[in-house]
Amino acid sequence: MQHFGIRLVIGLSLLFTVSGIGYLTFVRKSQEVRIGLVTDLDGMTTNSFSTNIWHGIQQYQEIQPFETNYRELETDDQRLNVLNEQAKKNQIVIVPGESFTESVAVSAQENPKTKYIFLDAKPKQLLENVIAVDFKEEQAGYLAGIVAAMTTKTNKIAFIGGEPLPAVKDFAAGYVQGVQDVNPEIVVQVEMANNFSDVQAGYDMAKRLYETEYDIIFAAAGRVGQGVIRAAKEYTQAIKPVWVIGVDYDQFNEGIYAPGKSVVLTSAIKHIDRAVEEVLAEVLNETATFGTNHTLDITTGAIGLPKTNPNLQDEAVTLAITKVIQALSTEQITLATSDHVAQK
Repeated sequence: MQHFGIRLVIGLSLLFTVSGIGYLTFVRKSQEVRIGLVTDLDGMTTNSFSTNIWHGIQQYQEIQPFETNYRELETDDQRLNVLNEQAKKNQIVIVPGESFTESVAVSAQENPKTKYIFLDAKPKQLLENVIAVDFKEEQAGYLAGIVAAMTTKTNKIAFIGGEPLPAVKDFAAGYVQGVQDVNPEIVVQVEMANNFSDVQAGYDMAKRLYETEYDIIFAAAGRVGQGVIRAAKEYTQAIKPVWVIGVDYDQFNEGIYAPGKSVVLTSAIKHIDRAVEEVLAEVLNETATFGTNHTLDITTGAIGLPKTNPNLQDEAVTLAITKVIQALSTEQITLATSDHVAQK
């Protein structure tokens, strides 16, 4: 195996997340500003994407006090109605994720006086009352791929995504490229669950992959990933060790199956909570430019791996990661995105 990591970069550090639903009241210049926050279908469950957005809001409250509450989206067909409802009650609406792309376009046109903060999305067109924030997921995926390729013992690893949205496919594209840059002989299987909520589907997909000698799975799939972690725990305890690479936040604790032992090798992190804080500060202080898309990456501290990775003790891996982070930060590596990855 050629250890490309010796030539490249990454230094186990990095970032957080965003998403939720509710209202905020921010008092500024003697004016009351109401902000409506909408969750996706993941709701406000522990460590969900929406919960991490909520954390970002709460963190900003420490700087600028305001009242908050949230409402959870329950079904797909509620998206437009909920957005319009929030737009009529609030001056600003926070929207999480690309599943809202069509609904945001319609709602923003129907409510031109309302400002929309569209998080973790890459819309092709934006109205003048929408500001979008997205991430270079391919960078986080690339780091995960370097780690997986330098850790696998079977030379068979996999990716399980939720819906085949651009952000998910960018994770996959970066992951595949990272693996191939280390060792092009490694087999990488890319699959989609076509949803973010079916825990059992994640379990079944992962169980099948582990049983066919895939020993590392990168799961970028919302609650589907919980099923992947459960399958990894069972397989590790009953047969032999396998790994999961988590997503969005540090999932090490979710993978614990015995004292000090976790099936989570590392996690590809997006600091969405930090993104929430930054965009709220700009919007509420009237320095934000609406009608634009803001992309956050490894240079802004928005992408990376956890600061501590108990399962990454191999010095060659940690050295490679440090080098890759430096190379990505200085644009020495050109990464493919969602148009360059095949899936099952």
